Amino acid sequence: MQFLDFFRDGVPLHPALVHVPLGLSMAVPLVALLVLLGTWRGWFPRRVWLLVVVLQGVMLVGGAAAYNTGEKEGDLVGGIVDDAPIEAHEEAAEVFMLVAAGSFVFSLVLLFFESNALVPLGYLIATALAGVVLLLAARLGHLGGRLVYIHGAADAHKPDAIGQDPKSADE
Repeated sequence: MQFLDFFRDGVPLHPALVHVPLGLSMAVPLVALLVLLGTWRGWFPRRVWLLVVVLQGVMLVGGAAAYNTGEKEGDLVGGIVDDAPIEAHEEAAEVFMLVAAGSFVFSLVLLFFESNALVPLGYLIATALAGVVLLLAARLGHLGGRLVYIHGAADAHKPDAIGQDPKSADE
């Protein structure tokens, strides 16, 4: 089945998965800001905040998938790239996941607040946390890009590096 060949051609899944949390880390602060403004102005009911929570949940699940595939990639790439840039990327991923999880939990708890006076402040804090997650994601992506483009991590997937005949890899 030709459609499934992209799973077998030596290209890792990690680079594809990282786009889920990176993309959502950009969208969540914008959506949170719009929901904050909309609920404050009375345009939206409070339950619209659920959209922010769902987006953060998907970002967290995508981040976990990217983290797990990155762990496997680290073993393979470790034979080509020095440990320091790999460890910096790995540590940035751990911080991203921790702060993203905290931001998700905080936003989730806001769904259950009864006090209308505290909700706008909670939304503001959650929006700021989403901004911090965005900054951490940008740093994480930058470190990952450096691994590939500066330190040569992609070389670990070249046909000769994985024991495949380079001529048969192009077929």
